[in-house]
Amino acid sequence: MKIKLDADFNTPATVFGIISDLPDYRLCYVLNKELRLRLCRYKNDKELVLKNKGRLCFSEFYYHDVAAMLEWRLTSNKYALIYPNDNTEPQITAIPLVADLKTMNYFLWYADDPIPEINRDLTSRLQKNRYIRTVQQIEVEASKNIDNLLVE
Repeated sequence: MKIKLDADFNTPATVFGIISDLPDYRLCYVLNKELRLRLCRYKNDKELVLKNKGRLCFSEFYYHDVAAMLEWRLTSNKYALIYPNDNTEPQITAIPLVADLKTMNYFLWYADDPIPEINRDLTSRLQKNRYIRTVQQIEVEASKNIDNLLVE
């Protein structure tokens, strides 16, 4: 007898892809200023383990907005540190965290269903910013590799 669990344990998330030439800490400053957030460097990087290559560590910033009851994250999609399996020195690599969205440099996201007012405000503010080339809401269900971003 086979038992198949068909439960969906995924937390809903609203994800925005950002294309910007800024380094992560500068983009974090811009987002904090434009969106009135308080993103700061998270204690752990987002990790992705590749069997043949090693462990990839992507920078991540975090802010818990108590008033709105949202947890915001800014996660790098490119330029991770790779810690090779052979214990050599870590190096910077351009392997993306979410391979099917490799054109995006960063993801700004919160773990909740979409909130239209916040999404409209975020998009309109960031589209006007000269340091951000593109910002677009990502269809989470359409991405094959989005779990790399959303899984703790």
